[in-house]
Amino acid sequence: MKRINRKIVALLLMVVTTFSVPLYLLATEEEAKAVAQQIAYALAERFGLTVRSTYRYGFLNEGQSSYVTTTLYQGTTYYLVAGGCSKAYDVDIIVYDENYNLIERDNDARQVAVARVTPRWTGTFHIKIQMYSCSDEGAHWVLLYAYK
Repeated sequence: MKRINRKIVALLLMVVTTFSVPLYLLATEEEAKAVAQQIAYALAERFGLTVRSTYRYGFLNEGQSSYVTTTLYQGTTYYLVAGGCSKAYDVDIIVYDENYNLIERDNDARQVAVARVTPRWTGTFHIKIQMYSCSDEGAHWVLLYAYK
């Protein structure tokens, strides 16, 4: 039986460690996406909505927030769904118009937040995703749009 060279073992461990971090991050983003999709597709089925295939995502620590700026169209009803991974305990969503006037919010204590918006005008809107509570390591979030 041949002995394994320690340098080769060290190199293999370094490679495995280096490539396992991105896979871990992807898994939690995918987990957040699955949570958001579960709600978005349930809403789509119930209300006859279309779920947009693209999504926004990010990583936040507890108490942090992130903004997504988008155009929403007059007369279209949107369900904006923000889901967190298993390390996200309370994700909130707040929707503002172009002047940062509050339009809608969902700030209950859940891993997923939903805001229903039917703009009276076409314009720029700011969607704030807030990680109200999560693990000490932070958590991933995903924002999906369903519309009719």
